[in-house]
Amino acid sequence: MESTKSIAEIQDEIVEEFEMLGDDIQEKQWHIINIGEDNLGLPAEQQIDENRIYGCQSLVWVVPTQENDKLSFKGDSNSPFVKGLVTLVTKIFSGHKPDEIINAKIEFLDRIGLESHTSFFRRNGMEALVKKIKEIAANQLSMNNNQ
Repeated sequence: MESTKSIAEIQDEIVEEFEMLGDDIQEKQWHIINIGEDNLGLPAEQQIDENRIYGCQSLVWVVPTQENDKLSFKGDSNSPFVKGLVTLVTKIFSGHKPDEIINAKIEFLDRIGLESHTSFFRRNGMEALVKKIKEIAANQLSMNNNQ
């Protein structure tokens, strides 16, 4: 779970991976779907309202875990493309301290050239996903500070 790379460095690696695909938007979209196929997803007992991300057009769930002072996330979706996006976002945030997550700027989608090719609903869903992960981190930080 421990990440030795910063959130920015992980995003840089994702951008480099997508740059190898050139400017073909469809190729990039297929790559995101392939990334999602490698995600084992979540068992049915974790696909519950408490873990659901509202604001997404598709069904999306995220489950946090904590080890020492760092958080990790697993996610799932009923949409192959969204599942790929969820996989990338959870990869970016996993293995980091709550304050690092709260202060992070997620910009990989724009940097790989997909922001303008992503529907309004998908962008809203991505914002809701990032917001929920940051809320989880803020809650964890608050609990850590109260101990």
